[in-house]
Amino acid sequence: MGHDVFISYSSRDKAIADAVTHTLEQHGIRCWIAPRDVRAGVPYAREIMEGIRGCRVMVLVFTANANRSEHVGNEVDKAFNEGKTIIPFLVDKTPMSDELDYYLSRKHWLVAYPDYRAKCEELVGAVQGILGFARVSPPSFPPARVSMGWMAGAIAMCLF
Repeated sequence: MGHDVFISYSSRDKAIADAVTHTLEQHGIRCWIAPRDVRAGVPYAREIMEGIRGCRVMVLVFTANANRSEHVGNEVDKAFNEGKTIIPFLVDKTPMSDELDYYLSRKHWLVAYPDYRAKCEELVGAVQGILGFARVSPPSFPPARVSMGWMAGAIAMCLF
């Protein structure tokens, strides 16, 4: 199964990346995220490369940790060279390193601090727009209906 979005993040920010992934997936956007989507027995770096190749969009969960991560830099480099759309999702005010700035300075950044959770819906809209999705809200379930027919039948039986 193909994925729409590759989530790039520092392993130190896994909780944030998982929350972003969860929000995107609730809206029908298929995400590739390590280590969840890394197949057992396959070299990790190969899985990362295939994950990037197989997506249309990269969401970079940008933090101070991501800014220092060589692996995140490698992922951004690969996505850039593969012609993927990269959305920098800035979770804090860390100035971008020269290495990442080289690839991302001409991209529109989605500033998500001080509360990244409040900006997740905006990220969903941006990704849906790039993918050509109609704006879709997460599934909701209608309120349960209580049938009163059984009650009327029970009352009628009691009267006779």
